[in-house]
Amino acid sequence: MQRPRASLTGLPPPADAAAAARLIEDFTALGRTEARFAASRAGLAALQALGGNAPYLAGLALREPDILIGTTQQSAAAMLTTVMATLRATAPGAPRPHIARALRAAKRRAALAIALADLAGQWRVEAVTLALSDLADQSIAVALRHLLRGLHERGTIILPDPAQPEAGSHFAVLGMGKLGARELNYSSDIDLVLLFDPSCRVYRDDAQSAMARLARDFVPLLAERDADGMVFRVDLRLRPDPAATPPVISLAAALTYYESHGRTWERAAFSKARPVAGDIGFGAAFLEQIRPFIWRRNLDFAAISEIHDMKRRIDRRYRDTPGHLLGRDVKLGRGGIREIEFIVQTLELVWGGHEPALRIPATLPGLRALAAAQHLPRPVVRQLSAAYRRLRSIEHRLQMIDDRQTHRLPESDAGFAAFAIFMGEPDAARFAARLDALFEQVHGHFAAFFDTDAGAGVELDPGETGAAPMAFRDHAATLGFKDTAHLVERLRAWRSGTLPALRAARARALLDALLPALFAALARQPDPDLAFRRFDQMLERQRARTAGRSPRRPSRRARCAARPGRPLHQTRPGPAPPAARGR
Repeated sequence: MQRPRASLTGLPPPADAAAAARLIEDFTALGRTEARFAASRAGLAALQALGGNAPYLAGLALREPDILIGTTQQSAAAMLTTVMATLRATAPGAPRPHIARALRAAKRRAALAIALADLAGQWRVEAVTLALSDLADQSIAVALRHLLRGLHERGTIILPDPAQPEAGSHFAVLGMGKLGARELNYSSDIDLVLLFDPSCRVYRDDAQSAMARLARDFVPLLAERDADGMVFRVDLRLRPDPAATPPVISLAAALTYYESHGRTWERAAFSKARPVAGDIGFGAAFLEQIRPFIWRRNLDFAAISEIHDMKRRIDRRYRDTPGHLLGRDVKLGRGGIREIEFIVQTLELVWGGHEPALRIPATLPGLRALAAAQHLPRPVVRQLSAAYRRLRSIEHRLQMIDDRQTHRLPESDAGFAAFAIFMGEPDAARFAARLDALFEQVHGHFAAFFDTDAGAGVELDPGETGAAPMAFRDHAATLGFKDTAHLVERLRAWRSGTLPALRAARARALLDALLPALFAALARQPDPDLAFRRFDQMLERQRARTAGRSPRRPSRRARCAARPGRPLHQTRPGPAPPAARGR
């Protein structure tokens, strides 16, 4: 055996010394190789960190000792590469129990390698979430290939290439949410939309019932917990109208829905969507078809209002107060991960129709892009990025403990102190103070940019004609505006309905509600008057939102002829239908 090298430095000490000792004893009893590893300095530190803090990881170490030893001797990346290669090599025609075991073994082994790199500080949050997302992608692909191959062998569908079941299948799995953004955490659900085109020759007339059976087999293959563990929980409820539609949605039904009924929260969901398995070209073509639904050319004040209302509904459930951390939800609570995500998603939905560079699913790159486009100040982006990494790290360690989908800090003082040790913070009180300050910093930025109550009671009425009221002029001067005359002229134009984007009374009402927060944000710019002029010019260029006609859909022949990576509206033979227009 190669002598262990102390490649995993910086591991946290054990919060529970007795549990750490039990793991060392149990690991030593596995065999001579394991005993030598446990007696080494690197092995002792690793076993203490796992056994003394995270029962789930301790169990993985006993089940997969070669991963623990190999990660210490080589690297987590090397171990993960081997795990993923083994998973990719799984034959789609293998028996169902073999597929299930292969998927669960890959999850155990990958989760342990990733967690070790995470705990040792070798990987940043982005590397951890990317590795977990890649594992999910490959797991979904293996499960789907097996099920499509099975349907082909039973004569239910006719695949162009049974050796590569996904190729030309016109069946795609779209990853949504954290999976779509490649930001998966250790115990995430994977939010998926299953999409197929029943008009293609792959499918027979009763294709919908066959797809329902595929979905019924697909979910437990990944989500059912057995003696070998579980892969990922699966949620299919982000498809159109899940209470009334089958679990695998047809292409025509999906296009019809998003062209006529799609809502703001669905725009937000699909802003992170990507094809993760199946016929990748078919999935990418569908997303291109609905791109105008996601990224609207007109400035959508309703989207800002609706997303803010979503956050208010969350706040009513999580009434956190500064200084109270026990049981705090680091994802949904005050100053949590979701507030950072809302800042990014809202600004991207508002500006992404005009600025394709902002159509970024992941949070940290999205923050950087918003700073580059001057939609967020760089100091704010630096603070939010650091806070996001810290909060995601806390979320990850909470889930490492028992493999539970939790985002809540421990509810007792003793539990919080133990968790602080797991976070590498021996002083629980100091950890709590810093964490509380972090929550307040995030919430402050969220409120400053998106709280429509900001500035409530402030007089922002420029009057109808003549000189503006003194209260308005005084407030504008306080905010740093110098050209009050121009301010008054343009605000009156906004309220008159002469701008195309503000002809509807609802649009004007929504803008009025946002004015206090808008002016507060403009006032923070180096030149408030210039910032206002640019916003006004952008507003003048907006079109009014109209219903319009839905775009023609490609014919059956055109859809089935779509090549991977080519949008559905660019297929041959036949002329390409017009692209979907923004709504």
